[in-house]
Amino acid sequence: MSDLMFLESIFKEQSWGGDAFIKTFEYEILNHRTGEAYVISGISDADLKIKNGKFKNLNLGSVYRRNRHLFNNLKSDKFPYLVRLLDVNEDIGVEVHSEVAKAYYVLDAKKDAKILIGHGALSKEELKHNLNELMIERPVSKGDFIYVPAGVAYALLKGVLMMELRLSSGKTFTASEQEAEFMSTVSVPSFDEKIAHKTFLLDASRITQFLDKKAFTVEKWEIRDVLDLENKSFKMMSVISGKGFINGTKLKKGEHLIILSDTKHIQLEGNMELIVSYL
Repeated sequence: MSDLMFLESIFKEQSWGGDAFIKTFEYEILNHRTGEAYVISGISDADLKIKNGKFKNLNLGSVYRRNRHLFNNLKSDKFPYLVRLLDVNEDIGVEVHSEVAKAYYVLDAKKDAKILIGHGALSKEELKHNLNELMIERPVSKGDFIYVPAGVAYALLKGVLMMELRLSSGKTFTASEQEAEFMSTVSVPSFDEKIAHKTFLLDASRITQFLDKKAFTVEKWEIRDVLDLENKSFKMMSVISGKGFINGTKLKKGEHLIILSDTKHIQLEGNMELIVSYL
């Protein structure tokens, strides 16, 4: 059985979408208003098909439920993680996510791009009546990592290509369409949890650890030449630039895969960058 599980993405049209998935990753899609690409997911409306190996053409969600030993024997009944890409060509309204945090990696950003994260309100009543004026702007550029704790209001604005990484639990509420749920979930006062990045040099390669929380870890692996690593858990990988090999299998920009937990050794070769998550 292959120790690598490649996934077939699901693309969804959005009014705020564009054609960055075609231009950046050369995905073969016709819709030039594609806003979302679910690239690692087992949720009901985006349960991705596996492209290779013993589980070829089966959905990730069902494979996870029947083969929990390949996923660290996690207790969750459903595949617990989600990675999606967002091509934001128009402002998306203010949102808040309940229960669990989200993280974003900026794959690309236009000049002077920004997002909104957090607010300056001291009460929910003040926030309710002055939400847009009280939201805090944050400039973003390619390569930035953004951590959004549960309960913190945020908005993605036009001109960014994002990778969203999070647990698949919790719900997202929009301020414009779900005001009651939004107001009951949003934190007041707002808070900005500072996350310190750690960098590890391994031969010619570099690993930057953006987030190391009990819920999940996010890292950027910059592979130069050859990198050999021991493996103790299943990992989710997205190739964001370059090309190379993993355990002898070709990898290229725009591919997304899972390394199963019974894989004891990882060898990466080439010149490429990956976003890697694990629980």
